[in-house]
Amino acid sequence: MPEAPAGSSARGDEAGDNALTLFLTLLIAGFAIAVVVALVRGLVAFFKDAEHLRRTGQASGSRPGEKQNRMMAQRVLFQAAAILLVVLLGSLVAAN
Repeated sequence: MPEAPAGSSARGDEAGDNALTLFLTLLIAGFAIAVVVALVRGLVAFFKDAEHLRRTGQASGSRPGEKQNRMMAQRVLFQAAAILLVVLLGSLVAAN
Protein backbone atom coordinates (compact mmCIF):
# COMPACT_ATOMS: atom_id res chain seq x y z
CA MET A 1 0.00 0.00 0.00
CA PRO A 2 1.54 3.37 -0.98
CA GLU A 3 2.27 5.79 1.78
CA ALA A 4 0.72 9.22 1.89
CA PRO A 5 3.11 12.09 1.14
CA ALA A 6 4.61 13.90 4.09
CA GLY A 7 2.25 16.48 5.53
CA SER A 8 -0.91 14.82 4.24
CA SER A 9 -3.00 11.92 5.30
CA ALA A 10 -5.53 9.60 3.75
CA ARG A 11 -8.07 11.09 6.13
CA GLY A 12 -7.39 14.60 4.78
CA ASP A 13 -7.83 13.43 1.20
CA GLU A 14 -11.08 11.73 2.14
CA ALA A 15 -12.38 14.91 3.76
CA GLY A 16 -11.52 16.86 0.62
CA ASP A 17 -13.30 14.31 -1.55
CA ASN A 18 -16.34 14.44 0.71
CA ALA A 19 -16.40 18.24 0.52
CA LEU A 20 -16.09 18.13 -3.27
CA THR A 21 -18.84 15.52 -3.49
CA LEU A 22 -21.11 17.67 -1.33
CA PHE A 23 -20.30 20.77 -3.39
CA LEU A 24 -21.05 18.99 -6.68
CA THR A 25 -24.26 17.53 -5.26
CA LEU A 26 -25.42 21.00 -4.20
CA LEU A 27 -24.56 22.40 -7.64
CA ILE A 28 -26.53 19.61 -9.30
CA ALA A 29 -29.51 20.35 -7.06
CA GLY A 30 -29.25 24.05 -7.90
CA PHE A 31 -29.17 23.37 -11.63
CA ALA A 32 -32.11 20.96 -11.29
CA ILE A 33 -34.13 23.70 -9.59
CA ALA A 34 -33.11 26.14 -12.33
CA VAL A 35 -34.32 23.64 -14.96
CA VAL A 36 -37.74 23.45 -13.31
CA VAL A 37 -37.99 27.23 -12.94
CA ALA A 38 -37.05 27.82 -16.60
CA LEU A 39 -39.53 25.14 -17.70
CA VAL A 40 -42.38 26.68 -15.70
CA ARG A 41 -41.56 30.19 -16.91
CA GLY A 42 -41.49 28.97 -20.52
CA LEU A 43 -44.82 27.21 -20.13
CA VAL A 44 -46.41 30.25 -18.51
CA ALA A 45 -45.18 32.46 -21.36
CA PHE A 46 -46.52 29.94 -23.87
CA PHE A 47 -49.96 29.86 -22.27
CA LYS A 48 -50.09 33.65 -21.98
CA ASP A 49 -49.29 34.01 -25.68
CA ALA A 50 -51.83 31.34 -26.57
CA GLU A 51 -54.52 33.00 -24.45
CA HIS A 52 -53.81 36.40 -26.02
CA LEU A 53 -53.97 34.86 -29.49
CA ARG A 54 -57.25 33.12 -28.67
CA ARG A 55 -58.84 36.30 -27.28
CA THR A 56 -57.66 38.80 -29.88
CA GLY A 57 -56.81 36.70 -32.89
CA GLN A 58 -53.43 38.44 -33.08
CA ALA A 59 -50.03 37.47 -31.75
CA SER A 60 -48.91 39.46 -28.74
CA GLY A 61 -45.98 41.84 -29.22
CA SER A 62 -43.72 42.15 -32.21
CA ARG A 63 -42.04 38.78 -31.60
CA PRO A 64 -44.53 36.22 -30.36
CA GLY A 65 -42.97 33.26 -28.62
CA GLU A 66 -39.63 34.98 -28.01
CA LYS A 67 -39.79 34.70 -24.21
CA GLN A 68 -40.85 31.06 -24.23
CA ASN A 69 -38.06 30.20 -26.67
CA ARG A 70 -35.54 31.99 -24.46
CA MET A 71 -36.80 30.13 -21.37
CA MET A 72 -36.61 26.77 -23.13
CA ALA A 73 -33.07 27.54 -24.33
CA GLN A 74 -32.09 28.34 -20.74
CA ARG A 75 -33.66 25.08 -19.62
CA VAL A 76 -31.55 23.14 -22.09
CA LEU A 77 -28.37 24.91 -20.91
CA PHE A 78 -29.19 24.21 -17.26
CA GLN A 79 -29.88 20.56 -18.08
CA ALA A 80 -26.58 20.25 -19.92
CA ALA A 81 -24.70 21.75 -16.97
CA ALA A 82 -26.46 19.39 -14.54
CA ILE A 83 -25.65 16.36 -16.71
CA LEU A 84 -21.98 17.35 -16.93
CA LEU A 85 -21.85 17.72 -13.16
CA VAL A 86 -23.48 14.30 -12.68
CA VAL A 87 -20.83 12.76 -14.96
CA LEU A 88 -18.08 14.55 -13.03
CA LEU A 89 -19.53 13.40 -9.72
CA GLY A 90 -19.86 9.84 -11.01
CA SER A 91 -16.24 9.78 -12.14
CA LEU A 92 -15.11 11.19 -8.79
CA VAL A 93 -17.05 8.54 -6.86
CA ALA A 94 -15.83 5.76 -9.19
CA ALA A 95 -12.21 6.85 -8.70
CA ASN A 96 -12.53 6.34 -4.96
